[in-house]
Amino acid sequence: MMITIQSKYRLLVASIMVILISLSFNASISRHEKNECIGISESMIDLRDGDIIFRRGVSLVSNFVVSIDTASLYSHVGIICKKGNHFYVIHVLPDDEKDKNDVVQMQPVSDFLSPDNACGFTIYRLIDGRGNKPEKATRYAQSFYNGKVHYDYDLDYASHQKLYCTELVWQAYKMAGIDLVDGKYEGVNFPFYQGKYIMISSLLKSHWLYKIKQRSL
Repeated sequence: MMITIQSKYRLLVASIMVILISLSFNASISRHEKNECIGISESMIDLRDGDIIFRRGVSLVSNFVVSIDTASLYSHVGIICKKGNHFYVIHVLPDDEKDKNDVVQMQPVSDFLSPDNACGFTIYRLIDGRGNKPEKATRYAQSFYNGKVHYDYDLDYASHQKLYCTELVWQAYKMAGIDLVDGKYEGVNFPFYQGKYIMISSLLKSHWLYKIKQRSL
């Protein structure tokens, strides 16, 4: 019987949960206490279109992402978009997350960073002197949202019909004229996923970006 990419992903997640559940029980108690102060509103941050927001999730899958990308403390990323008088995060998650929705989302910043979703975050901005590149990147990210682009279970950055979280940010900026990773992709050797990928740590160390805000993990 043929195993779909989605099925492979779910098998991988199930394996991760079995491995990590015993390690995460005690940590989840202290994390819950700590999370009570992570909730944040957009008025508390100086945000602009095109800012890149990284969060550390609270799920077992988030812990797994960090265990694979050991150079990063964060497990998910999106791009800031202003709509009306409010700021949102454009991002994409697999359907194994609680909302069961694997298309690109536009979520209020306060929801993206709610205690149920995050235990820490950092925000980066494009270096000065790059014209309207952040606004252009935001418009491309919005087009992914409007087009209901699905999560890329293949994690294939060379194909843009579907996107994974770091690929969404990278592709939006590349279409705007800036390659945030300068063509350098990280190698991963793990069951179901072996090859080159755009890692969260690659975006964090991009010379095109600088940090403007951080809430400690």
